[in-house]
Amino acid sequence: MAVRNPSIEELTDELSRNAGWLESPFEAAAHLESLGINDQISQEHYGQPDVFSLALVIAQRQRGVDTAQETAWEEERRRQKEELDKWEPPGLWSAIPRFFFRGVAFGLPMAIMIFSILLLLYSLWAYYYFSTARATAIGVGTALSYLLAGGFTQAIGRRGLMYLRQGMFLLCMKVAFFFIAAGILVTALVGIILYFFFSAFPVVSGIEKDLTVVYYFTLSILWLSLSMLYMLQKELLFSIAIGVGIGVVYIFREWFGWEIVPAHQVGILSASAFALISSIVMLAFLHNRSKDPRLPISTKLPRFTLLIASVAPYFLFGLLYFVLIFGDRIIAWTGRTDFRQTFIWFQTDYEVGINWALLGLLPALGALEYAIYRFSGFVKPQQLQYTVKEAKDFRSWFFAFYRRSLVLYFVMSIIGAVGAYFFVRWLVQYIPEIAILLNDVSVFVFIFGSIGYSLAAFSLLNVSLFFWLSRPRLAILAIIPALLVDFLVGFILSRLVVYYWAVIGFALGGIVFAVVSLVLALRVLTNLDYYYYSSV
Repeated sequence: MAVRNPSIEELTDELSRNAGWLESPFEAAAHLESLGINDQISQEHYGQPDVFSLALVIAQRQRGVDTAQETAWEEERRRQKEELDKWEPPGLWSAIPRFFFRGVAFGLPMAIMIFSILLLLYSLWAYYYFSTARATAIGVGTALSYLLAGGFTQAIGRRGLMYLRQGMFLLCMKVAFFFIAAGILVTALVGIILYFFFSAFPVVSGIEKDLTVVYYFTLSILWLSLSMLYMLQKELLFSIAIGVGIGVVYIFREWFGWEIVPAHQVGILSASAFALISSIVMLAFLHNRSKDPRLPISTKLPRFTLLIASVAPYFLFGLLYFVLIFGDRIIAWTGRTDFRQTFIWFQTDYEVGINWALLGLLPALGALEYAIYRFSGFVKPQQLQYTVKEAKDFRSWFFAFYRRSLVLYFVMSIIGAVGAYFFVRWLVQYIPEIAILLNDVSVFVFIFGSIGYSLAAFSLLNVSLFFWLSRPRLAILAIIPALLVDFLVGFILSRLVVYYWAVIGFALGGIVFAVVSLVLALRVLTNLDYYYYSSV
């Protein structure tokens, strides 16, 4: 018995029911070919020269017949509702505490470190009674570890998170370990170079130069390990890892009477091991739980050149960002002062003031996290609710959201800075050691450091928009002039006036970073529909 081919009217109805509104004849042609209709059938049964001509007839018919239009739009509305239900973000009141906590959790490790020093007089890598020469050596090693690990952290976060969101957990683990291994290799090579450099050029104490390399190496391993938790967005475990490390230092220091340096190394490596093991366990659990047959089985990474090219801009931004955050310290440690034994000389009051400013950033980080995740969570639902003709309304909604986010962020920044100032002042009556550290210099650094940190962190809201739309070049364009201003102004003032005026350069660099990234972000938001479409 011969198979009867449906009529053009029946084909139009079927495509309207199954595919909804046909955006063009080409979409209709794709659906016809999926039904097995080719050029030969188009010619023999429908009198059309090819399948594209038949598709044109069906698309025109759908637009000209009321019942076909209604059927198509009913299907479109059904699909839209399904998508909206799937992408609907959490409600406002449930989202606020959740994302604020996540943001605060990013700054919680630093808060834990500060309180550890205040209560125990040591933390995971700091110690209240270090000599200035030793504090200088360890401070340089710490800053260098941040600079080296910053790029690898961004690479792991970018590529690993991409696989994580696709449910490809083995590939996520594989790419994370690839960059961790590469980071450790580069860390070791740079460590060897640093050792010979410090031996030839005594920028730090010759007696303490070994500690610079040791702390640089172990802290780099710690940041690389913690980057997996950062990728998995497990901020609480991030803080727990730091707490575990401090606990290990406490045990070896107080129970077994170890010297602080070896206790530090065991604590740092313990925190690294905790971060790696917990990350592996979580990824293995997610992999075993996932049984989606649509996911590819292959766990082969892309070619080396493609992998490196895909993360290179993000790696560069991570490096430049940590140069901005830590550059002022090195400038201050080499600035004009009444006394120094080596070219780089640790300034305790500067370090106290800049860490004090970091403490005040915690509430602002909560607002930042809320804004970033609410923005990304609303893009898809808003895109589903607006048609192409309503692109202006789509952009206007996000402009309004962006303005509200700005107000919320800066309100929380002011609250955080004022709260940190009075909180530390209040602690003086209970912890006498703080009174020794607080002076006019630390207060000066706190004020300008709060401005710099607040604006540098605000710029991350704009940077996250650039990254989310796959425009890392804009982030790099925004941070380069900020670095130039930071280093130029900070260098000149720290030489002509006094070392701690380097923080003014950091504050001005933060202002430049915020202004340039804001201008670029507004340009992107003005054409958000285009940027969003081109990034999907």
